[in-house]
Amino acid sequence: QFFVQLSQVIGTTDYVDLYVNGAASETDLQNMMAVAANLHGIGLLVVDEIQHIGRSVDGEHELVTFLTSLSNQICIPLLMIGTLSVLPRIEHSSRMARRTVGPGSAVWHPLKADAEWNALFERLWQYQWTSSFTKLTDDHRDIFYTCTGGILDLTVKLFVLVQLRL
Repeated sequence: QFFVQLSQVIGTTDYVDLYVNGAASETDLQNMMAVAANLHGIGLLVVDEIQHIGRSVDGEHELVTFLTSLSNQICIPLLMIGTLSVLPRIEHSSRMARRTVGPGSAVWHPLKADAEWNALFERLWQYQWTSSFTKLTDDHRDIFYTCTGGILDLTVKLFVLVQLRL
């Protein structure tokens, strides 16, 4: 998938044809990923939907091992995006736990329905695309919180969808 995405972004080289074949080992692919990442100055590798890594019988999943090794080899940071359900599995691996803590890591929990939520929602409410502006009420704020559980991503998406529907 790395080579498919890189080929799409670059548009001039088909890295899948160039590097991916049945004979390439995992180590070979990592080496080729490092070469391609360095050649194109990739500064961040995003691993989306990390919660789908699955479970391993021995407690450490092969993908976690692969990502740890890859991060060490290509020397660029990994941004893992997923639901909080994956956090115990990543933290279980001592190698990945070191990478998920510290000043460069962040875990965003849902907001509580407090002053921070109110301030954020008031700011979001200013971005209305309807023909007439609707004044924010406590009912609006409460309904959005109830529907999204304070999860920022869902709040913004719901706000956009409501605007489109209106």
